[in-house]
Amino acid sequence: AGSRRQAAPFQPGDSKAGASEEGWSQEQLADMLEEEAKWKRQLAAKQALDADANALANDAARFKIGPELQPEKGVPSSMESAVVQALLSSLAVMQRGCGRFRIDVDTTEGDETYTTLKNSVPFTRVFCKGLAVNGLSNVRIVFPDVGSSALAQRDWANEDGFNVAAFERSGPPKIEESDDAVVVIAPASSELEALRKLADRAGELGLPVMLINPSVKSPGGENLGALGLYALGLSEFLATFENAY
Repeated sequence: AGSRRQAAPFQPGDSKAGASEEGWSQEQLADMLEEEAKWKRQLAAKQALDADANALANDAARFKIGPELQPEKGVPSSMESAVVQALLSSLAVMQRGCGRFRIDVDTTEGDETYTTLKNSVPFTRVFCKGLAVNGLSNVRIVFPDVGSSALAQRDWANEDGFNVAAFERSGPPKIEESDDAVVVIAPASSELEALRKLADRAGELGLPVMLINPSVKSPGGENLGALGLYALGLSEFLATFENAY
């Protein structure tokens, strides 16, 4: 017969957890309300992180390397500190002549609700703005799929002046001689063969390739340390990337 809540119009601010008269126990209601509150806190934290990234991207001049830009020691306490540390490490690696390196930074803040890609986007945006103000103004950001690249173009990439590309079934994304650097965000196992071709092409053009938070597993889901020629081949490929941060 349904419930009265299903028939009644939902009012903003009402809990979606239901009511005890629908058959839920008080304990069940308490658990549902707790999960709902947790989700709202996670959403608020994510929105705050996006707002922080937007503010930092709009004030990227602060990341210009000079005597006043001093990295925080130890574990970074903010996105800004993490970007400064990663930026200084990356530019130092490039100055040594390394053209392939990876950046692994914890962007979850203890919350695993969102994917590695979604968690990595705010950091990547600000990091690339830092590259831009330090001479690498034509950065190409490569996303795992067309959908995520389209969202980035709509929300911030076009405004920030980045070239955006994505891995597609037809092959690796095209890069241009006019690019200054290639930043690949959260690549996973499905992009590895295309990533290999992309890295080779970038090497031919003399462009540095940076992987941010790569999440690489074999098609079966095993970690790279698992036995098998596929896993060993991927390990060898990733070994060509220096750990910059």
